[in-house]
Amino acid sequence: MRLDSWEAVVAHALTLPGTELGTCYREPAVRVVTNGRFFLKVGHEPEAIARSRDHVSGLKPPRKR
Repeated sequence: MRLDSWEAVVAHALTLPGTELGTCYREPAVRVVTNGRFFLKVGHEPEAIARSRDHVSGLKPPRKR
């Protein structure tokens, strides 16, 4: 799979469980459903994609008790 466009990256990111398309500062972003925080968004530079490493932890499956 080639991730050579924003659309391709979003399509791939949305295959992860617990993700949804949303916005961050009025820009498209992929968010973690459980906490609503973005982990992938359009970057400030042309053709740039920004990611947030801190918010990906919400994607981990819950621990079994």
